[in-house]
Amino acid sequence: STVSLKIDRTSPTTNISVSGTPGNAGWYTSNVLITLSAVDVTSGVNFTEYSLDGETWNLYSTSFTISDEGQSSIYFRSQDIAGDYELSKTLLIFIDKSAPITLVSIGGFLVFEDWYQSNALISLFADDNYNVSHTEYSFDGINWVSYGEPFNMEGLNLYYYSTDLAGNIEATNSVTIKTVKFPFIIDELDPNNPSWEDVVDMGLCTGSGTLSDPYIIENWIFPESVLLIPKNNSNPLKLLIVAVFPERVLLSL
Repeated sequence: STVSLKIDRTSPTTNISVSGTPGNAGWYTSNVLITLSAVDVTSGVNFTEYSLDGETWNLYSTSFTISDEGQSSIYFRSQDIAGDYELSKTLLIFIDKSAPITLVSIGGFLVFEDWYQSNALISLFADDNYNVSHTEYSFDGINWVSYGEPFNMEGLNLYYYSTDLAGNIEATNSVTIKTVKFPFIIDELDPNNPSWEDVVDMGLCTGSGTLSDPYIIENWIFPESVLLIPKNNSNPLKLLIVAVFPERVLLSL
C-alpha cells in the first residue's frame, strides 16, 4: 500500500494595501482604507487577522478604515491550512486631517481703540496638532513672503496662513492694521485733548452740535482733511481725518 504525506513547512505571506490621500513626509491627509491579502502556495490560507494594539486580534474579512489622527500601528498575519503561522508584521500609518491655526499679535503704542501710532510690530504664531512646516504673509494677497521673525508695518491689510508638515494648508486669514503717523484726537469730554473749536474745517464740514453728542455726530459730513490751529499761533497743520467715533475724531498727518 502507498501512504501519501502532505508536508507544508512554509508559512503564508500577507500583503497590506493602504488607500488614502497622500500628504507630505509620509503623512496622509484623509482617512485611510486598509486591505489585506494573503497567499500560501502549499496548503492554502486558512485565515488572516489583524490587530490595532498588538494584543487583541480580529479576524480579517474585508477592508477597514483608520480614521484616528496621529500615528496608528497595524499588526497583521495569516495562518495556512497546515497550521503554519506567519510572523506578525507591522505598518505605521500617520494621519493629519487638520490644518494649522495661525494667530497674529500686534504690538506698538495704541492711540485709540485699534489704531496704533506709526509702525505696528507684527508677530505670527502658528499651532498644529503635530508639526508646522511654514507660515507666509502678504500685503496684497498675491505676493507672499515666508515668515521668520516679527516685522514692522504701517497701515495696510495683512494676509497670512500656515502649512503643516503633512501638507494641510490653512485658509487665508486677514486683518487690517491701522496706524497713524501723527495721532491727534478731538475729544469734547477729555480736557487734555483739543475740542472741535480748535480745528478749522475750511467750510467743508456741515452739521451742528458738539462731538459729545453721539446723535449729532452721525449727522456730520466730515471732509478728508482739516486745519489744526495751534493755540501758540504757530503755523496751522493740515491733518487727515482717519477715523470717526462717537464723541471722538482721530486725525493724522
